Amino acid sequence: MISYEKVRRSLKSWNSFIAWINTLGAVFKVYLIASYFFLLNNLAEIKKMYSASQYQAILASTHISVLVLTIIGLVANITIAYLAFRNRSHIVDSEPDLSPYLIGIIYTVGYNILSLIVTLFVLGGSFVPTSVIVPLLFLALYIYVYRKAQTLLDK
Repeated sequence: MISYEKVRRSLKSWNSFIAWINTLGAVFKVYLIASYFFLLNNLAEIKKMYSASQYQAILASTHISVLVLTIIGLVANITIAYLAFRNRSHIVDSEPDLSPYLIGIIYTVGYNILSLIVTLFVLGGSFVPTSVIVPLLFLALYIYVYRKAQTLLDK
């Protein structure tokens, strides 16, 4: 027999973790956007300070697709964090909203596929297998919390 009180407490804890990790992600992406414009405005000085290969790597990070992906990530992080914080009261009432977890799943899959495409085909980078580990962990987290919320809804 399922202890719905344990499910509720676990869901509430993981929901808070998701809310805070997405808040931190949003703050990090704001810094990335600021860094993007700083680099873009200081390319002449940067070219003098670094070797040609280092400068090319820095120049690649100023490609417009990097900015677009960062803005998409910022919007997703803010949306997920807002919905997760709002979801706290719904969890207490045993009526959690599934949308922050669904958006998280879609965001994790879509954002990381787009990032790989941009890295490999637009920026000419190489595939690093370890870059898939963290997204897979977040995907597992979102699916796990989604299933907990679904369990509480099906009660």
